[in-house]
Formats: sequence, structure tokens, C-alpha cells
Amino acid sequence: MLDSYIFVKSFNVNEATEVSYVFSKGTQYVITLCDEASSDNEKMVVELYDRQHKLVASSYIKKTNKHYAKIGYPCNATGVYYMKYSFQDGSAGCGVSVLGFKRH
Repeated sequence: MLDSYIFVKSFNVNEATEVSYVFSKGTQYVITLCDEASSDNEKMVVELYDRQHKLVASSYIKKTNKHYAKIGYPCNATGVYYMKYSFQDGSAGCGVSVLGFKRH
């Protein structure tokens, strides 16, 4: 799940929620997702926002209607980043997310 990344923290996700974490410059982060979704309409989605609340990565690409089980982010500026979790259909679900890192 994390490959060569070092485990940082896990998050249990049962409803739409936002968590924050300080990311460090020069570090590659990975966010992995695991859910009980039986269809794409129920999948868990994570959106990563930088310290100015600008979207920098997402596990769901609307344009192609594609979901990804993990996303990577090479951090170029130290600061608080926000991970916004939700479920594709907008309802509650059940899932786990794991944050990991490795130095460049």
C-alpha cells in the first residue's frame, strides 16, 4: 500500500471531513485510499489543498470520471496542507486513508 514510503498517519473516514497536516518542503507524500464501495458512485475521494486552500491533487478526475486508489504529491513549500475526504455520491460511507512520505 505504501511501497517505499514511511507511514505517517491513518484516518478512518465515515463521512465528509477535512484534516490538516504539516507537509515539509523537499518531501514526497502519498495518500492511499481503501473503501467498501460497490460502485464508482460510492467511492471515497480525497482532495489535497495547499496552505492557501488551492487544490493541488485529487483522487478523482471529473473530466475523465476516473478514480485513483492513491495520489502522490511532491511538496515544494513547507506549511499546513488540508486533506478533504468525501464520498462520490455525497453520502456517508466507510473507508481508511493512509498518509506516507519519503525524502526526495
